[in-house]
Amino acid sequence: MKAKTTTSILAPERCQHLSPTGRQCCSPAAAPGSTLCARHAAAAPPPPADFSAELLTGCGDFQRAQQINHSLIALYKLLAQGRISPRQASVLAYIGSLVLRSLKDVDYDLDRFSEESDDEPGEETGDEAPTEPAPAQPVGPGTEPLPATAQEFAAKVLNRKPN
Repeated sequence: MKAKTTTSILAPERCQHLSPTGRQCCSPAAAPGSTLCARHAAAAPPPPADFSAELLTGCGDFQRAQQINHSLIALYKLLAQGRISPRQASVLAYIGSLVLRSLKDVDYDLDRFSEESDDEPGEETGDEAPTEPAPAQPVGPGTEPLPATAQEFAAKVLNRKPN
């Protein structure tokens, strides 16, 4: 049986690049701290750039459609200049569209459920004057809120008359 050879401490490290068939490159690493030879280091893709500053300038907290629009325009410019990959751009654009679609629901929740409703009913502090509950906002067709309990929901669904 052939004895395994040990690598010398003084021997240069080999390039860690693997071919599609799984064979390791036999060239020495370009620098002591590097894992690739000069040829593979030059062919390696550059590390991804950080575009967050450009995408987030003037966008605030993404609570308005105009803020999301600014970010999508910046994304378009980065893609047109070839500074961002189409795959990254498509993912970010999709996320932007999801945020944009959810703004309507966020506005509905903010109008319908204010932060003041966190207090228990009947609780009053000594400094505040009693306030009357805000009138219920009219609900448009097809956006009627669900009943409070499962029994009410079942009764409403079972008693619904066909159009």
